[in-house]
Amino acid sequence: MVRAWGQQVNYCNMSTRWLRLPIASLSSLNPPARPRYPIAFTLFEDTYPELSDKRVNEAMSVMDNGYLAQQYYARANYKIPLQGEREETFTFENYGWTEHMCRKWGQWFSSPDDLLVQFEKRGFCVTKT
Repeated sequence: MVRAWGQQVNYCNMSTRWLRLPIASLSSLNPPARPRYPIAFTLFEDTYPELSDKRVNEAMSVMDNGYLAQQYYARANYKIPLQGEREETFTFENYGWTEHMCRKWGQWFSSPDDLLVQFEKRGFCVTKT
């Protein structure tokens, strides 16, 4: 089992050339790899599917449950502080990925217009229903 980053690896049997590749097994990472969205939610062929609220919520639950199970934010002792006079209602027992992303994007951008422009440039038209 490879347990180090940057181990030299002989690539394509070229004995005179070596590449430094970042290699590690998942079991050797400390901290462990962070949770990711399920492949069925992120890997599409030819077109993007219609994403229902149910499907999005299921993917978000995978992320939240993964981060909570790893105690990712608790171990880092980090929550994005709430701005203004808002009272903190989350503890490290329920502060997950969704809340972290909501605070990041919701508080760090004074207007969603900048994000919406970036989405539109990439072919996503986000509108209110």
